[in-house]
Amino acid sequence: MKELGWDDGGKVNVDVRAAGGDYKLLESDTSELVSAGADVIVAMGSPVVAALNRHTGTVPVVFVQVADPVGQHLIDSLAHPGGNLTGLTNFEFSIGGKWLELLRQFVPKIPSVTLMANPANPNTAPFVQAITAAGGTMGVTVRTEAVTGAPDIERAIAATGQSPGGSLIIFPDGLLLVHRELIVSMAWRFSAAGRPRPWMVAGFLQS
Repeated sequence: MKELGWDDGGKVNVDVRAAGGDYKLLESDTSELVSAGADVIVAMGSPVVAALNRHTGTVPVVFVQVADPVGQHLIDSLAHPGGNLTGLTNFEFSIGGKWLELLRQFVPKIPSVTLMANPANPNTAPFVQAITAAGGTMGVTVRTEAVTGAPDIERAIAATGQSPGGSLIIFPDGLLLVHRELIVSMAWRFSAAGRPRPWMVAGFLQS
């Protein structure tokens, strides 16, 4: 944008918001951006787009990293989004079954898998459904740990680490991204204790 002459504070004002997995803050941030008269909003992730969809039907929104925007009733179709929302989708909920298949490539006889997920994320229920269905065909017991903060994350990983043969799938979510260091350190702790586990990170836990 700078090369095109669109300097922040000059021709354009860029307002960056990051809720850090706090869904109450997400609601207030999206409301403020709409009320401030934003000309266009770039949104990352289904929770952000869903919040914006509740606050405006006119401000143009360009989204990325949204799973199945048609199924979530955010747009009419991929070819013709309609309304004020458009953008890119990078995966569908059926990929959840592929995550489980990938775990079984590392450890073919996994007896059970725990899904670590934020219940406030609209992607959670469809992903749980897809993975549970895949687990039924593979003979893998699937259970879900709802996490809303660090104590829940610690409890979920500890319970999975102590379960014989248990494995873990971490859903893509802003809350889990914020606590990525805790997740990685606890996973390492169980591996260092001589109990290596297959951990599937389905989100973006980069530092």
